[in-house]
Amino acid sequence: GGDPFSGVTQSLEAVITQDSARAQPIRMKVSGGVYSEVLTTVPYISGNTPQLYIERPAQNLRITFTVVASGNVRYGSATTDAFDVAVGRCDKLRLVTQTVSALHGEVLKRAPMVEITDAAGNAVTYVTTSVSVVVTGARASDTVLSGCGGTTPIDR
Repeated sequence: GGDPFSGVTQSLEAVITQDSARAQPIRMKVSGGVYSEVLTTVPYISGNTPQLYIERPAQNLRITFTVVASGNVRYGSATTDAFDVAVGRCDKLRLVTQTVSALHGEVLKRAPMVEITDAAGNAVTYVTTSVSVVVTGARASDTVLSGCGGTTPIDR
């Protein structure tokens, strides 16, 4: 015999899952595509798996690939080992909360908060560095800023 798939349109379905009790939906896309939890690429050519992009950092991910032929006939699947997607390198500082006006000598009602992010805007939590605070404005030289010591971790 010949090739049983000769003349049959095949697609490759990719489903991403996360091994975690606190799992949130994870989406992926192919270059130029739209993020989705299930991807289907047509046509599929054996050995030509598309490049996949994962939407955000996550741990214990697995991708299951299934070849699907015309009529939604499924021909076996394969699942990757668990893998992690880490955040990228530090790229910028983002202001998370803005301060509001306050009276002289009183604590700011809402303190400004910043976070370091990667190029995709993901919070980079692996750095332990200092952020400089500078007060600017008409009377900045007369201003005393206090209470800026330490860090406050945020559980995301």
